[in-house]
Amino acid sequence: MRWIPVLLLLIPCSPAQSVVNVGDAVPMPEAEQLWNAPFRRLDDSWGKAVLFVWFLTEEQGARFVGRLNELHDRHHEQGLVVVAVTHRPLEQVESWIKRHRPRFAVAHEPSNLSMGACGFMQWPSALLSSPRHRVLWRGGGASAPAAAIKAALKTAEEEGPDAALRIVAALPPRLGRVQSAMEQGKLGKALAALPEKGGAEQQTRRLITDLLQSKTDAAAAAEKEGRYYQAEMLLKRLVQHAPRTSWGDGAAESLRRYGRDPKIRAQVAGGKILAEAERWMAEKKYAHAERSLKKLLTRRYEGTAVRSRAKALLERLK
Repeated sequence: MRWIPVLLLLIPCSPAQSVVNVGDAVPMPEAEQLWNAPFRRLDDSWGKAVLFVWFLTEEQGARFVGRLNELHDRHHEQGLVVVAVTHRPLEQVESWIKRHRPRFAVAHEPSNLSMGACGFMQWPSALLSSPRHRVLWRGGGASAPAAAIKAALKTAEEEGPDAALRIVAALPPRLGRVQSAMEQGKLGKALAALPEKGGAEQQTRRLITDLLQSKTDAAAAAEKEGRYYQAEMLLKRLVQHAPRTSWGDGAAESLRRYGRDPKIRAQVAGGKILAEAERWMAEKKYAHAERSLKKLLTRRYEGTAVRSRAKALLERLK
């Protein structure tokens, strides 16, 4: 770790300003440029847990990138966004990205104001933000405690077909029960508790129904493409998070249909094996991937989309 003079930290902060503590609003970096981010501005990270790590391009290299890549790979579908923040000159940042090829987000903040506001005096230093942009943890190093990350992810909006259907939104106090239900993924309960009238009520209802419809459409598209494993995950989430709604009831009927059809059951089972093989390949564990893919060459999967995909991937492994 590299220590910096205290005077550098005093420049961005007025004498009356104290550093942030757990529970305070996150001093969002004023990034002039972002790479690999799932949003255009850091302010748009509402709903995601964010791990900010301030670093120096000339000090933090392969080990640093490997650690943050690992955190990104392990938790990004659960709703964690890793953002490495630096104030070094743009050409140095671009060269660093080209050399290390990080999978996590990188933010260029020339002013370094956010680091000063946090009161950090060493690189790297980190801050874990809740989905509501509140400080959950802060400290030295390039990570946060596993327990803090786990707590942050409890209400984060997830990614992928097996993502929990949660919505983080700032609603008026009168809709506190609805807001709580949305963050817990109880979308059917949230809809039932919403009054019919009111501008905020209508916008909230649209927010929920748009999410449920998008997941319903995604399940239908996955089924059409023969990706029944992904479709089943989406349908199960709709049943779990929106029971006694048209979306949940429709998903339940589709799942019953899947259960009655042996060919679909084979596609679901094969899809799970295929997803496992693709994870092995992403981790460059090719022997494990090959063993998984060969399971799909049996007679059970003959004529299925998963068998065709397995053959194509095996060809790539040769």
